Amino acid sequence: MRRVIRYTLTLMVPAVLASCASSGPGAAPIPELTRTGEAVEVTNNTTSVQECEFIVDLPPESAVNDNLLRNTAGELGANTVLLVRGAGGVVTRAEGYLCGD
Repeated sequence: MRRVIRYTLTLMVPAVLASCASSGPGAAPIPELTRTGEAVEVTNNTTSVQECEFIVDLPPESAVNDNLLRNTAGELGANTVLLVRGAGGVVTRAEGYLCGD
């Protein structure tokens, strides 16, 4: 099952990122938050995901845009994203988890 999720992630993330690319000058447009993205919570607290099932590693660069991060996580079956920060508060990892109510 994890192999399927990783394969799906490998295919989906570049597609999602590419779909957000702007064809004109300037920054990429901010994607709309989807219904699945609305159900995703984002946290910096590792305690929040202790009892949750790890689903997928998300690209840390997707954390630059909250809607993109939440939409991608939701599409891959996660309902919580843990942002792991390194030196200077820079996001080094974004992990998707499936947590109970």
